[in-house]
Amino acid sequence: MKLFLNILLFGSVICAFYLVHYAYKKRKMPGAKYFLLLLITAIVYNSGYFFEINANDHQTAKLWFDIEHIAIPMQHYFLLLLSLEYTNINKRWFKIISTIGLSHPILYYLVFYTPGLSNLYIKSYQFVDRGSFHVLIFQYGILYYLIVLSGTVIGIISSIAYINGYMKSSNFQRNSYLIMMAATVFPWVAVYIGALKLGYGVDFFPFSTIIAGGLYVIGIFQYKIFHTIPIATEIVFRHTKEAIILLDMEQIIVDANIAAIKIYPELENCKKNIPLSDFVTRHSELKELILNKETFLFEAEISEELRYFNVVVGKIQIDNKLDIGKIIQIFDITAESLEKKKMKKMVSSAIEQVETSEVSFLQAQISPHFINNSLSVIASMITRAPNEAKVLIADLGEYLANSYYFDNKSYMVNLEKEIEIVNTYVNIEKARFQERLQFHIIGEEIPNIKVPRLIIQPLVENAIRHGILKKIVGGNVWLKIQRDSQFIYFEIKDDGIGMAEEVRKSLLNEEGVRKGIGVINIHRRLLKYYGEGLLIISEPGKGSTISFRIPNGEICEAKELRNDQCNCYR
Repeated sequence: MKLFLNILLFGSVICAFYLVHYAYKKRKMPGAKYFLLLLITAIVYNSGYFFEINANDHQTAKLWFDIEHIAIPMQHYFLLLLSLEYTNINKRWFKIISTIGLSHPILYYLVFYTPGLSNLYIKSYQFVDRGSFHVLIFQYGILYYLIVLSGTVIGIISSIAYINGYMKSSNFQRNSYLIMMAATVFPWVAVYIGALKLGYGVDFFPFSTIIAGGLYVIGIFQYKIFHTIPIATEIVFRHTKEAIILLDMEQIIVDANIAAIKIYPELENCKKNIPLSDFVTRHSELKELILNKETFLFEAEISEELRYFNVVVGKIQIDNKLDIGKIIQIFDITAESLEKKKMKKMVSSAIEQVETSEVSFLQAQISPHFINNSLSVIASMITRAPNEAKVLIADLGEYLANSYYFDNKSYMVNLEKEIEIVNTYVNIEKARFQERLQFHIIGEEIPNIKVPRLIIQPLVENAIRHGILKKIVGGNVWLKIQRDSQFIYFEIKDDGIGMAEEVRKSLLNEEGVRKGIGVINIHRRLLKYYGEGLLIISEPGKGSTISFRIPNGEICEAKELRNDQCNCYR
């Protein structure tokens, strides 16, 4: 029996040292730093108990018993702090509860280490031979039960925090809360066994911490971000037309959306944790994933048809820049088979088909980084600000629905719809950059006309990304719409960093493809439809202005252009 207990205690201390190293590397995960402190107290307690049961006399056993009690109250306190941080309680309540909870270890130390009071905690000690080892047997005083009551309150508060988190969470997330609640309960079961003297003199608390530690590892580190964003997963991720595959930090495929499963049906079972290396072995066209390439092209036969794809790989980070996985986006850049058949019969629609391809290319430029950044923002907000995250998810869903769907007949869109796309895009960026981004619409009405799809939003995005966000303090972007009897005038202006003359000139030729988001594409389409392209004015340090005009034409009606059409003004 003694050998068995020694092996358990010694092994638990060795494992705790390993977990200290593991938890320290991931200390920015929710609850990880308090788990790290729990491990340190467990090392002190389990080491002390190891030497206690191996002591040969009462005095030595009592010395190690006193050392163990340095760690016990702090374990209770760190269990409380872990539950508060893991369930993302607001800062005000965290401060109040953690301050009040500190009274438990203070009371514990005062009672246990103060002569006179300690006699009311444990009246007497006996060093009893249990055959293969000796144990200390205690006669408890009234203050012992007071301390147990104080600790019970700590345990109840921790359990309430987990229960509250459980009730607010989705089905995808609830298992993690159940695991954390179980991990909290185990040590208290051991305390009550000791209080009721059911343990035959053996202290089961250090052994219960072994079980609790294993559960905490699962609850804190195994339930990663992909299990905490069910709303985003269902609304945005699951139904996005682009194929998306999610990897965790160990290069395991943990999820795939419907579009990805259509390409690779075996991903329907990805919840069984498919190693990326095994998956790539079966699909050699994706071998660049193992080489950590961020983008590449491949072709594959899908349903007996050869199709071409563009792959973009990005990191998923939470707001403290901690990598928590990767997102693999696969874009089908093959014209749809039905459209190919139509193109053979409709030579007269060739220009429209070219326009569709150009818009497709523009979307392929924008969507990978934008979707990746948006999902990262949602990931960082989903637990600390769920209501704002829901609004952001709705905005992203609307943005995807409005701007990413098109066919060969939908390259023109109502100007009002184009403004809605701009508004939802700005709302999403506003969630990321807060007060660094200010957006203003100037104009009294929206003419009821059709304009080429994605003719304004990329210019607003260009002003934000390459203008104001390169300034530490951020800045303003203005969208101005005016009309007279002949033309409707559009102006996108920012007070950002501006650009040099050679950069300005390059934006409207082939050199500008990588320097501005879709600027050359928009310029070409304006020239094709209206005979006039973009006008760019910029001065380094003072900002840039991009403007264009289109014929007024026949205006059916006009709607008021109000600030409340963009949520970011509310």
